[in-house]
Amino acid sequence: MAEDILPVWRCTKQMNRRILSIVLEEYAEKRVSARSEAERKKKKLYNDIPALEKIDIDISSCGFKLMKASLDESEDYDSALERIKAETIELREKRKKLLAENNLPENVCEPVYSCKNCNDTGYKDGKMCDCLRKAVAILSYKESGLGTALTAQTFDNFNLSYYLAGNDSEVFERMTNLYADAKAYANNFCGKGNLLMIGGTGLGKTHLSTSIAKTVIEKGYTVVYESAQKIFDIFEDKKFGRTPDADTEKFGNADLLIVDDLGTEHITQFTVSVLYNLINERCNNSKAMIISTNLTPEELKNTYKPRIFSRLLGEFKFMPFHGKDIRLQKLGE
Repeated sequence: MAEDILPVWRCTKQMNRRILSIVLEEYAEKRVSARSEAERKKKKLYNDIPALEKIDIDISSCGFKLMKASLDESEDYDSALERIKAETIELREKRKKLLAENNLPENVCEPVYSCKNCNDTGYKDGKMCDCLRKAVAILSYKESGLGTALTAQTFDNFNLSYYLAGNDSEVFERMTNLYADAKAYANNFCGKGNLLMIGGTGLGKTHLSTSIAKTVIEKGYTVVYESAQKIFDIFEDKKFGRTPDADTEKFGNADLLIVDDLGTEHITQFTVSVLYNLINERCNNSKAMIISTNLTPEELKNTYKPRIFSRLLGEFKFMPFHGKDIRLQKLGE
């Protein structure tokens, strides 16, 4: 994934442990692979240049000589230390010269890690390496369900000028405030707080919810973003055995769940039940949720019955979108 989607990843205490664990396992595999390749290369070099193996063995033996000298009371330790140190220096010089004669670098037998800063451990001096931050971010992006939308729809390219269509300054002011609220929600995200984005098609609901998702992921939280129809399909497939291993737990476990286009799905008693249980579970566990819909508050109430609408009223901040369809405006440009 391109570097430009990884601008300011910050490691936080809330970083998802499962994703971090997966990435660290990959790092462990990379280290094993690098060391195995180094051993393979070393064996070949020893076969091609026997003198190199002899020197390396002699260098290793210097360590044992030093240990033996520290235990031998019959020899002055300081004298032994100087002698062994001089021997080691001489051997290293011989090794360096031998490698140069064969046009080989001094570290030819060392593992080649993908990150030279942390040697593929993910940490440097007790702090998380940038490479690990990026790897965790990439996996978080992939698991969010947003794909390329994370680069195409951001706070930076949300164009408020479209809300000036018809010279309606009131709409522009409302949407400017709404944009500021959405950005503040993302920047201050702490795993709690629910938003209900209401408004017609093409008014920027998906763009802003995607922008929030990107910022929240960059703060170290997990995000799942799905259309309402897709969520209900997944629950239905699992319930009726079409996809027994379908992952429905992610909708309850994610730090932020974003449900897009609520109201466009085929509404049944089952989908209404799933929606209620999902909202109820997340609210009871103080987990954040964003819902976007083209339905009006009255239509929501009539479609999903009072108990769901009551939850929305009590637990969600309503964010009404105004203006003229931006997609149609773009077509006319």
